[in-house]
Amino acid sequence: MPRNSSGTYTLPNAPVVTSTTIDSADENDTRDDLASEMTNSLDRGGRGAMTAALKIVDGSAASPGIQFSSDANNGWYRNSADNWSGSAGSVEVVNFSTNGMTMFSYRLTPLSPAQITSNQNDYAPASFSTASMLRLDTDAARELTGLAGGTTGRVIDVHYIGATTLTLKDESASSAAANRFALPADLVLGPDMSVRLVYDGTSSRWRMNTGAVSSVMVPVTMASSLGAAASALAVISNSLIDAKGDLIVGTAADTPARKAVGSNGQILVADSTQSDGLIWTELRHRHLLINGSGEVNQRATTSAQADDTYGHDRWYRLTQSNAIAVSDVADAENTTPRMMRLTQSNASAQRMGYAQIIEGKNCKHLRGQTVTFRFGRKRLSSSANVRIAVLEWTGTEDSVTSDVVNDWTSSTYTAGNFFLGSNLTVSAVAQQALTANTLTDGSSLTVTLGSSFNNLIVFVWTESTVAQNVTLDLAKAQLELGSVATPYEHEDAESMLVKCQRCFSVFWVELFFYANIVGERMGVGVTLPVQMRTSPTVTADAATVATNVSTTSLSAMSEAYVRVYADATSAGANVEWRTRAIANAEL
Repeated sequence: MPRNSSGTYTLPNAPVVTSTTIDSADENDTRDDLASEMTNSLDRGGRGAMTAALKIVDGSAASPGIQFSSDANNGWYRNSADNWSGSAGSVEVVNFSTNGMTMFSYRLTPLSPAQITSNQNDYAPASFSTASMLRLDTDAARELTGLAGGTTGRVIDVHYIGATTLTLKDESASSAAANRFALPADLVLGPDMSVRLVYDGTSSRWRMNTGAVSSVMVPVTMASSLGAAASALAVISNSLIDAKGDLIVGTAADTPARKAVGSNGQILVADSTQSDGLIWTELRHRHLLINGSGEVNQRATTSAQADDTYGHDRWYRLTQSNAIAVSDVADAENTTPRMMRLTQSNASAQRMGYAQIIEGKNCKHLRGQTVTFRFGRKRLSSSANVRIAVLEWTGTEDSVTSDVVNDWTSSTYTAGNFFLGSNLTVSAVAQQALTANTLTDGSSLTVTLGSSFNNLIVFVWTESTVAQNVTLDLAKAQLELGSVATPYEHEDAESMLVKCQRCFSVFWVELFFYANIVGERMGVGVTLPVQMRTSPTVTADAATVATNVSTTSLSAMSEAYVRVYADATSAGANVEWRTRAIANAEL
């Protein structure tokens, strides 16, 4: 009788009974049936094959349904419906399911050796031969120069669970050659950092199987506890960041630093003069001075002119006693195409300087703010000191006493001494020594302005008297918001001229008509190039043509409009008057 569906075998006949006759038919039938079922059984010797599906017990990873007699924790086992796996050493290494096959390259066998209390060579803690993960702790910053027991393809994950650092030394001779690490450089592991190592049997070295660890961001408490080890780890502590918007920048190779957030509206630009190569600055037209290098010189006078008279547009000369000349210097150096030159014209030595007044509506927004002033480039033809100052006018807005010097001989640079005593606050004064005929970066002056000024004045002058024909060259004057002098902002010529014409404008006028009678008058209206600061004083500078003309007149009707007329001296004749005219609204 064959096995039933569960594989249970039942004898075809009843068992024989003692002292009874054994029937040959029954005996033979039983033997035939046993022979048939033995033939249908799987031969341990491998003779014959299954003629139907082989059914096995589910098993587990530790005791698979199909396993090896000498290695019972390796084989195949069933997990659940439609899900089965293969195991090695009681560990699942491959899985099959309706989702496909999943391969597990390795399973970590963690090992937590005793704390390392000295540098280790050829490190091989107990049970390391069967481990695939090392959890290492140290009592202080320690070094590991090699691992023993490397075999081709062996993978070891090293996890540092200590509080300082563990350094894996690159190619250290302190360990045997076959146990060394082949790394890009010494690898410093800080708290909770890891590295995966794979043994390269060809070169007999442990190699890193993950990207190099060069720096990490760690909590400030952790960085503090690392102490000197933080430097070795190249840790960037989050204590470097003090406020929203702060940046981490480099001051040198591998040297991070904090860049404090700038003010609203500022932009970050490259500046090689800064320690970190960057500076926060305003957008274009950030500075308040006009014509900082004297690019505009509408007066174009080179002869000596008196104290407290204008030279280059927006700049006026101040002298101790007598007239000085101003002129232009072209192409002094690369990046400095124009400089303003003051020449001490007087036979007797005297002090001299140049100043600019800033219109109230262009500077009152800086009340209470920090500003920086400097001439980017200076040159004096003799070795001497020069001084610069930032002054606050607290009198009526735009009605400034331009000659701000009270006593040129005083060495006390305060109001009422060197400077005027009324309506003037001396924000700050700085000194700089210049070497004869040497172009020099001007020193900067940073001040916090008061809360009541109506105009600002910047001033540069020779500290002591200078001899006749000594020259002072100035360029790149800049007054700007903030505590740092930024690179000079070169402005296009057209924009600069328009700004200058707000206070001083040169234009041409021509009248031509036929006079029927003596005294006949012809007039025209002239629109100025720009609307000026206030209604200007208009004068004829130099008439180039004046034919049959007597009375002439120019007068401002507004900040932007001038009326011109001329009277004829002859009847029945052509009358012509052509002149260069000046509209002056200087502060």
